[in-house]
Amino acid sequence: MRAQHSNPLTVKPAEIVEKFFSGKREELLKVLVGVDGESLLEKFAKSLGGKREREKLSFTKVRKYYEQFLNIYEEALGRVLEGKALKQDSLPEEILVKLYLLKSHVVYDQAREGGKVREDKFKNPKAQKFENFKEFVNSLILKINTYDELEKAKRLFEAFVGYAKLYLGS
Repeated sequence: MRAQHSNPLTVKPAEIVEKFFSGKREELLKVLVGVDGESLLEKFAKSLGGKREREKLSFTKVRKYYEQFLNIYEEALGRVLEGKALKQDSLPEEILVKLYLLKSHVVYDQAREGGKVREDKFKNPKAQKFENFKEFVNSLILKINTYDELEKAKRLFEAFVGYAKLYLGS
């Protein structure tokens, strides 16, 4: 009989994104700083780790997705700095499509790691972690419609990368 791998995730990634984007100071503090110890973002990053290398999501992968996100952000920011758009304007479709494709990159890497979803059961412990990370990325991307929201999403992703470095290693 195969051992079931538990997921220590206590907060859903979509809830983290929702709280961050809520605009409420107390929710922002819960996500980034924590009011009773660890922040929600830190707990989430910790849940993607593991005792063994094969059990945790790779920090290199997280950094790769963040770099892709940053490239999209910098392309959009260039439009604002050139005076072609205002921060409150809607993002052009080409930028939105690039953001949506980021999710497919996560799905691709999840499948390469043997993490194909089968009726809520996963082949290995890393697969559930990829699934949770995919939910985080997807929730973040779905919140983005304007240049301002893209900048806010970048800040959340950046904070996550900091915690991920601590718990996922190099």
